[in-house]
Amino acid sequence: MLVKVKYRGDQKFVKISEVKLAELFDGAFKKFGIPLSRLSDAKLFDDTKTELDEEVFEEVVVSNRDLGRVYELSFGSTPEDFDAEVMPVSRESSILDVDDGVTVILNIDSPLQMHSCSGNEALSLIEDILKKRPGGDQIIKEYRRTNNLTDATRRKMVNMVVANMTEIHGVQICVALNNVCCIARKKSMLMTCLHAFSTSPSRSVKERYAKGIVSVFPQLKDPFSEKGYVSIFVLYPPPPPTHPKKLINQAADIKEHFYDSDSGTGYLAWRIKTIQKRASEDQPTPAQNKRCKGGPASERDVAEPELNEEQLKEAISLMKHATDQEVVRLKMKQTFVHRQKMIHDSHQSSDVLSTFTRFADVKGLIEQDFTLLFGEETSAKLLEKWPTRFKEKTIEQSKSLSHISIELKELIQAAESPQSENDWDSDLSSLLLLVYLLPPTAQGRGKPGRLSAIHATEHFVVFLKTGNSIQGHLDAITQTRQPYLLAIGTSRTNLHGFFIVIDRIAIPCSATTSLGAFDELFKAHFSCNMYTFIQTTIFNIDVGLVKENPRVIELRSRFLQ
Repeated sequence: MLVKVKYRGDQKFVKISEVKLAELFDGAFKKFGIPLSRLSDAKLFDDTKTELDEEVFEEVVVSNRDLGRVYELSFGSTPEDFDAEVMPVSRESSILDVDDGVTVILNIDSPLQMHSCSGNEALSLIEDILKKRPGGDQIIKEYRRTNNLTDATRRKMVNMVVANMTEIHGVQICVALNNVCCIARKKSMLMTCLHAFSTSPSRSVKERYAKGIVSVFPQLKDPFSEKGYVSIFVLYPPPPPTHPKKLINQAADIKEHFYDSDSGTGYLAWRIKTIQKRASEDQPTPAQNKRCKGGPASERDVAEPELNEEQLKEAISLMKHATDQEVVRLKMKQTFVHRQKMIHDSHQSSDVLSTFTRFADVKGLIEQDFTLLFGEETSAKLLEKWPTRFKEKTIEQSKSLSHISIELKELIQAAESPQSENDWDSDLSSLLLLVYLLPPTAQGRGKPGRLSAIHATEHFVVFLKTGNSIQGHLDAITQTRQPYLLAIGTSRTNLHGFFIVIDRIAIPCSATTSLGAFDELFKAHFSCNMYTFIQTTIFNIDVGLVKENPRVIELRSRFLQ
């Protein structure tokens, strides 16, 4: 027999095999996801708001079965009493009793429920949010018009989505108080209890919203994602696992710049943390960090043979005194495996340049090591891709930034066509635009704050006018810096020589152009946002392994879509 039951405005059919009140309660509790611990407080009312007990239940239901009556499930003396007392609990909930007078209901989303959400449902979720929120329709119109979103519009969209997420899926608190005195008496105990729980929506909720965003705005999807939200949930859905943990692990493979479940980062997670910080300065949410593989610190398999200890000593000694540069290059190739081991050994890494001193006077040795590590095809990608594809897109994206300073405007003009001798040449100017598109991150606790884009460019390239002493420049360095380019010329637009400065040592570049010099700089060291973008997007090295800033992933999606 089917009985219509209404609970908290939600109406469903409940199937019962026997016309018993206990049978109906059992089925209704399962249908609406109500904890069985509340069974003793359950009451059933007909449409006249009259309570039905076990004695009259069968007679009333059978006699009215043809009238299509709806019976309301409640936990108060009347349905209205229950509506006034408590907040809705629509999913799995955990009930915590502080004492007889205070009950806290924590809304906990079931992983199985959340991951069963289809791509169409996630798409509809985001569309409904944007249609109902003021300004949301303008976001959709902008995307349809330009096939993309500006930074400012993307921020508005994320704010709207997170506002909806936290309103619905934050921790829900239901406090049932016997009297006013109980409020004052138990307030401190209640707050202590609540502080023990996170107010952040669950991981599965964030994944569902992120999946919806890239469904509504497919051009924002990262093309390098191994298992994007659309492909894993819509096109090729995996078979249902036999254990909930397997389903959670499948979802952990999904990585997007809107939400990465592995590290707890992304635009959605950052916005939620900002809201939490503003709401409760004394309850900061610790970031979830994951040790990522990839990048310059990763050890890699190399095909070159390794010399024994005696052969190694002989090769290093010969290199130091050889005048034939081809002999030096050969010996550097033979000692490549040993050099890689030194680089990844924290006790020896600082001795690489002092052991292999020919880096300082023989050009092309950095290029040779990089090619041995990744192959000739990968090594050539920057020089092939930047002039034909990425340079134009970098200028285009820079023009769309919400705030364009005087310095940025001048740099854009120089990238298009240098106007004066104080401008860098076109290629170098376009590369420096990445510093504005990928702003430097904060440097960590106890260190100065975030570098401005202007100061960040000074950490990337320094101009030295022809005739000035290179050694004098090196002697003037007072602090440790990351590797940078030292550009030599009569003016910034007329450069004729480049060096990579590492630990007060100037390594000559074999390239005579700024783009070629940057290519060698990247190959010497790639660790900050700007270099990560070049590493994954252009060289395609360690895609999906190296930890990337969401802004890096977003910019890549704009360039490659």
